[in-house]
Amino acid sequence: MECSTPDKPEVLAITALMGWDDEDLTVGKLFKLWRWFDQHTTNGNAIGVTTALLNKKVGVSGFVEAVESVGWLSVTEAGIRIKDFDRHNGASAKQRSQTAKRVANCKSNAKGNGASVTLTEDYTLPREEKRREEKKENTNAARQAARFDDFWNAWPKSERKQDRTKCLDKWTSAKLDTIADIILDDIGLKKLTEKWAGGYIEAPLVYLNNKRWEDGVTPDSFTHKTPSGILAGAI
Repeated sequence: MECSTPDKPEVLAITALMGWDDEDLTVGKLFKLWRWFDQHTTNGNAIGVTTALLNKKVGVSGFVEAVESVGWLSVTEAGIRIKDFDRHNGASAKQRSQTAKRVANCKSNAKGNGASVTLTEDYTLPREEKRREEKKENTNAARQAARFDDFWNAWPKSERKQDRTKCLDKWTSAKLDTIADIILDDIGLKKLTEKWAGGYIEAPLVYLNNKRWEDGVTPDSFTHKTPSGILAGAI
């Protein structure tokens, strides 16, 4: 966000595409969009996220497509990427980058001054910066645990629902909290399929290891029943 953001041609173009007459509304939606990328991605690349899901997060249909049309987003089958993310990333990331440069410069100077110069950990990484990093790690861990709980609670009860610890390890290592909504939506659909409704539900660890949410659900997988309770066929 910059002082000149409301007057940029791209903002005016997005406003026109959305049919709005107030560019401040566009700036507000852009803030929500950029904040989401800053909080939930490390490089501006949201793998597996669709325009429909991101529009839902922003709160208005068609907004992501409008931003893409002015060249600020790239939408592919693999997901959505925000362009020039490194140039416009959040202040926290910039601060980490600046700290890393300071550390590199200090180490370089130390080598030039001889082996007698010793850099301590507290000097190379200020205490406040360490606390911020620890706080961020704790926040990320809490978010991952919360989204995993959503996944585990959504999984249907069956004899194959086991290995919770291994599932959590997989969830954490693969950073699946970033696509938790996609996974939860897929589970909700699979619950309506003939296979799952009939009781054959695979183990959650198998589902995670094989990325089964990428398989999708075909229309003929669904079943519905007549009011009398007799299976009417696939829809």
